[in-house]
This record gives sequence, C-alpha cells and structure tokens, in this order.
Amino acid sequence: MKRKITLILAVFVLMLWGAPTQASSPDLKVFISVDMEGVAGVIHWEDVSRGGKDYGLFRKLMTQEANAAIQGALAAGAQEILVRDSHGSARNLLPDLLSPQAQLIRDWSGSPLSMMEGIDESFDAVLFIGYHARANTPDAVLDHTMTGSLYSVEINGKKMPEAGVNALIAGHFGVPWFLSLEIRPSVTSLKSFWETRW
Repeated sequence: MKRKITLILAVFVLMLWGAPTQASSPDLKVFISVDMEGVAGVIHWEDVSRGGKDYGLFRKLMTQEANAAIQGALAAGAQEILVRDSHGSARNLLPDLLSPQAQLIRDWSGSPLSMMEGIDESFDAVLFIGYHARANTPDAVLDHTMTGSLYSVEINGKKMPEAGVNALIAGHFGVPWFLSLEIRPSVTSLKSFWETRW
C-alpha cells in the first residue's frame, strides 16, 4: 500500500511539475503541510486526539502518509523538503519515523501563517496531506475549518476549507499548490474553490 501511495504521488507531482506555470529550477524546494483528520481510516475525533485509544496508530499513519509525499517529491526532483505538522498541538508526526530527507516543523510559534509556517517565496510547490472537508460539509467526516468553534470561514464571499485558506497563503508568496490528498467531500469542496475566479 505504501509503495502504491508513493507511486501515485510521484506520478502526480511529476505531471504537475511539468506544467508551464513556473520556470524549472535545478534546486526544487517543496513545502508539505500535514493535517490529520483526512488521514486514511480516521472516522472519529478520538482518532485524532491525544487521549484517543487509537491516536498512536493514526499518528503512525499520518507519518507514513507524510513519508509517501516526501518520496513523491524526491522522485520529482526535490532537493529540499520542509514538512509542517499542522494538526492540533502540531506535535503529532513521529520524528523518529519521518524520512530524514525532510526537515520538520513541530509545535506552534504563534506565527500568523499557522499551518503554513515556514513557507516563503523560495519554495517551488506546496502539498497538502491529511486535510479534510470545510465546516458544515454534508456527508463529511470530521468536517471543520481551523477550529471546531467556527461555523464558516469565508474569503471574498467564498466558503473556504483549510486547504483553500492555506493555498491562498502559499499564493501570497507565489508558490503553486500541486497536490492535496484528502477525503472525498473535501476534494469536492476544493474543486468548487478552484473553479472560482479570483
């Protein structure tokens, strides 16, 4: 399964990297933001909470999905990879299991960039892993936006998922968003977001 995910990521990243949206660079630099509610198998808030019975299992799966993204980025030619733990306490990814070919940002510093802390104009691509549907998305699992206490987050009248907010942050720095591996209602939400002309 891990090989299959890595292969799929590599193919998507290679296809999209070849798009004429940005000049090619010999030193590709990739930013990966990893959330947890969209990780494969997650179905309950306990799965993503420190006190949850299966939290340890889902931390491991979260780390494996991050590693698959890292391998895909490396296969596409990335020379530098920065991984941002973007869930809850931001201390969920297991550093000892995370690929040593990437740098990891853990914990929160209070930066206004939040889940995108560490991004700047030097990056060539952003990948979102383990993301989920926006708050109040029908038929979604663990849908929310930023916190469980917000009913909706809107920018220019458009309801936003976390990946949408974070893609706009990346766009502020001129960094394109290339891949988002999430659960289905979130993908539908993102498709709608990207069809909007800004």
